[in-house]
Amino acid sequence: QQLADLASDAQVGGLLGGKAGVVYCHMGNNEQVFEDLWAAVKISGVAYTQIIPTHVGRTPALAKAAAGWLAAGGYADVSANSVAPSVVEGFIKQGLAQERILVSSDAYGSLPKFDAQKRLLGHEYARPN
Repeated sequence: QQLADLASDAQVGGLLGGKAGVVYCHMGNNEQVFEDLWAAVKISGVAYTQIIPTHVGRTPALAKAAAGWLAAGGYADVSANSVAPSVVEGFIKQGLAQERILVSSDAYGSLPKFDAQKRLLGHEYARPN
């Protein structure tokens, strides 16, 4: 329900601000997280394009789930890394809309450092290679 509410609020905020009003969802390594995205669309009634799953090339199962999201009309973001070309090629071979396949980098993204007790020690940033 929280994701549905967030997606609805983002959509309204986007309309009011003249922006896209999307929610980016870091998918981690678990394709089961897509169930939450499907539920959020069903509950809220927002378009699939309002929720953008990211890092969808981390596992074959996650890429497969992302293909279903793309087929339904949504966007999916693949991290620009060594597997990105094969993931994107797989989407294209399935006939999925190329204009909704996104590729992005984590360059300059936040890299928090924690100690053994999970206390924050500081931050660095991901440098582009």
